Amino acid sequence: ASDVYKRQTIARSQPTSDGMTGAHLLGMRHDIHERAFQFAVHVCTLSDEPWYRDIVRRAITSQLVSAATSVGANLSEAT
Repeated sequence: ASDVYKRQTIARSQPTSDGMTGAHLLGMRHDIHERAFQFAVHVCTLSDEPWYRDIVRRAITSQLVSAATSVGANLSEAT
C-alpha cells in the first residue's frame, strides 16, 4: 500500500482528544446530512401558528425562486 494510504489508516485509528477515532468521525460526516435535514424540518415545523407558517413559507419560496433563477443566470454566464 502507498504511504498516503498507510498514514490515512493510522490517522483513522488514532483517538482524538475526546477519545473518538477518525473512523468514527468519518461516520459522523455522513450523518451530518441527515441531522442537518432533520434540523431544518424541525425549525420549519416549530409552530402551527399561521404567522409562523407564513414566515417559513416566504423564506422557502424566496430560496426556491433564487435557486431556480440562478440556473438561468449561470447558464447565461457559462455560454
